[in-house]
Amino acid sequence: MSFGKFLGDSGDKNKNQTVDSSTSTSFVNSATSSKTVVGAGCKVTGNLEFKDNAEVAGQVEGEIKSYSRLLISESAKIKANITGVDVTIQGEFQGEVNA
Repeated sequence: MSFGKFLGDSGDKNKNQTVDSSTSTSFVNSATSSKTVVGAGCKVTGNLEFKDNAEVAGQVEGEIKSYSRLLISESAKIKANITGVDVTIQGEFQGEVNA
């Protein structure tokens, strides 16, 4: 597990939203082998759950659970607690990681 920049403290909002990568529109990113990508132009408030490799390049406030490899890319701004198997954080991050 590796870490990037950390943001200052802030409260989080929890609206349940789930991304099931087995049913979402997905593609394989050759650099990360990600099956699901939350793009740099996306903002999600709520809970995300990934069953396959995933990359988050946008903004997330809430909670992220990953059952495979998770990449938080350089452009990401995350205010969330993350639970995952293999988590790499390169972008801005505030929260706790359990991996």
